[in-house]
Amino acid sequence: MEHRSDYVVADGAAVESATFVHEGGEYTSGGFAVDLDAGRMIAYPDGEARGECIQLKTWGGQTVAHVRMTGSYLQRGFGGLRFRMFCYSTCGDGDGFAGRHWFGRGLGKGMMLRLRAGREA
Repeated sequence: MEHRSDYVVADGAAVESATFVHEGGEYTSGGFAVDLDAGRMIAYPDGEARGECIQLKTWGGQTVAHVRMTGSYLQRGFGGLRFRMFCYSTCGDGDGFAGRHWFGRGLGKGMMLRLRAGREA
C-alpha cells in the first residue's frame, strides 16, 4: 500500500497527517500527535508482549519512544460487545519522552494509543 506522512510542528506541538492510497482513492487521517504543553500524545504500539519494552511509533513507522504493557482489562462496548483494553507506560533509555513519563491505554498492537504526560523522567 502506498503511503506518505507529512508533519506540522509549531508551539510545542507536532502533528502527523498520514495519507494512503487504497483501490485508487487517496485518504488522509491524523497520525502521530504530541502536544507537550497539554501533556497529550497519540502514537501506535508495535507489539503486545506484557512486561517487555516495545516500540511506540508514528503512523509512518518512525520510533518515538518505548512503552511497556502494564496490564489489561475487558471493556464493555456498544451492543454489549466486550473488547480488551491494554495499559501502557514509558520504559527504556531515559524512561520517557521529552523528559517526562507517559502513560495511557489502547486496543493493542498497531492501534491508536492515547497517552498523557506524568511526572518528570
